[in-house]
Amino acid sequence: MTIGFTLICPVRGVLKASRKSKDGLTPSEEFRRVEAIKYLIRQGYPKENFIIEGVVKKFGNSGRNSMRCDFIVLDKKASLVDKGNIDDILEHSLVLAEIKRDNKKADYVKDTQVKPLLDFAKNQSCIALYWDNIEQRIFWNVYSNSKRTVNEGPLALLPKFGLKVEVKALSLQDLMLPDSLLGTYALIEDILHQSAIDMEERYETI
Repeated sequence: MTIGFTLICPVRGVLKASRKSKDGLTPSEEFRRVEAIKYLIRQGYPKENFIIEGVVKKFGNSGRNSMRCDFIVLDKKASLVDKGNIDDILEHSLVLAEIKRDNKKADYVKDTQVKPLLDFAKNQSCIALYWDNIEQRIFWNVYSNSKRTVNEGPLALLPKFGLKVEVKALSLQDLMLPDSLLGTYALIEDILHQSAIDMEERYETI
């Protein structure tokens, strides 16, 4: 493997996957997953509690089809749960994560892949994490009058290990520098375009 392109995951060790995608320029999706794992570990989530490519639901005849997330963080060591028992895993799940290489279909992915993860959550402290090269967002269930709604917030609201989400005012140190300013500008331009703002005004805003 090319020196400098090797990925080392805190949970799995040296990976066969490359840091770069096939074009050799942009980071791979596996790079983003390792990036997210490292971030959570720095925030106090124990590496022993991670399950990679965790199954959250089985469908079809004899459960041949399944819904997975990129990784799961449990409230106890992964070695202490029955990996073949989805209910056991979900009862101890604190984070269900979906990772993407880029931001191209972020809204679609959030609606169809990230928020639905919380439909299966059995732990009321469980959050869903979305992570790409530009956006990092968390989602959590809120229960009121026997009804469940899904709230969304920035990564800065990620709770400490074992605690629930607590909405708070953001400070400068809570913010993360974007990996790509060009990607951030492209996202802003796309939002302004969808808002039917003409090109001249659009670039004045940017």
